Amino acid sequence: MSSVIKIQGMNKAYKKQQVLKDLNWTINQGDIVGLLGVNGAGKSTLLKGLLNITELDSGEITLFDEDYQQLSDQSKNLIGYVPQENDEIPWLSVNDLIKFRKQFYLNWDDEKVTSLMIRWQIDGEKKMSELSPGQVQRVLILLALGPKPQLIIFDEPAAALDPAGRRDFLKEIVELASDGNITIIFSTHITSDLERIASKVAILHQGTIKYFDELDNIKENVVQLSLFVNNEKSNNKDLNNKDLNNKDLNNKDVNNKELNNKDLNNKELNNKENTDTESKWSELTIPNSLRINKQENSIFAVVSKLDKQWLQKIEQQGVKVEVNAMGLEDIFLELTR
Repeated sequence: MSSVIKIQGMNKAYKKQQVLKDLNWTINQGDIVGLLGVNGAGKSTLLKGLLNITELDSGEITLFDEDYQQLSDQSKNLIGYVPQENDEIPWLSVNDLIKFRKQFYLNWDDEKVTSLMIRWQIDGEKKMSELSPGQVQRVLILLALGPKPQLIIFDEPAAALDPAGRRDFLKEIVELASDGNITIIFSTHITSDLERIASKVAILHQGTIKYFDELDNIKENVVQLSLFVNNEKSNNKDLNNKDLNNKDLNNKDVNNKELNNKDLNNKELNNKENTDTESKWSELTIPNSLRINKQENSIFAVVSKLDKQWLQKIEQQGVKVEVNAMGLEDIFLELTR
């Protein structure tokens, strides 16, 4: 499958704040990608950067196998973009705005635009400044769909839409996705929307794509592990020592000095075992880990894929492991903590 977008080493900083850091990303034709990230993660900067709207500090980017700063008119006509903020001319009516935008494209789907205006109840005679935020967002979406794009980029497209508007928008995306040639990227923080329409999920965190895979793979493979020291053997040993001590106490021939020496030896043995356990615990590695939180007697981790051979091995070493499935929202929250 051919790639539509290739990004290598994308960097962008605002003053001293590094927003994007050595970011690499490849998106193939037909991918429907949901871009997840917390507020301020750099989603808009990433999308504007690859479209050459925001100037980057460095990076190699190609769209349709062309340098993103030197796109041909043909490639430009294949791209539709819905910004997070409206920057259209406020005093133009919707109809005049559509006519204005139409003249810049080689192809324009009048039937699609008219159909969406009727379905979304948009008054073409109204000025952009007279529309509600939700209606403005709908106009921006139909302007992006008008030129029959092969790559559509939505930056938080459903942010200003009410529930009914969001449902209509998602329905439109599903219809577009039925054409395997169209590539769609949409940034969001609403995981439920993403789960309904995305084929792939990318998680942007700390300036880079932290995780990128098929949606089904993420939900199947990413799990949470809880590891605990199995003290069952140690507890049994302590119980045996306790029984022995009780027996010795009942034996009148045992002298107190020997008892004290035995207690001291047991204490030294337990200290040595605890030290060995702590050493092994600190050195324990977890394959495919995305996040690890080590504590004194436990480890909590999120892995991209569970290594079953590793799991069997550490369980044989006396480590208790709990494996917990995760929903997409939990995965997102865990990976962006």
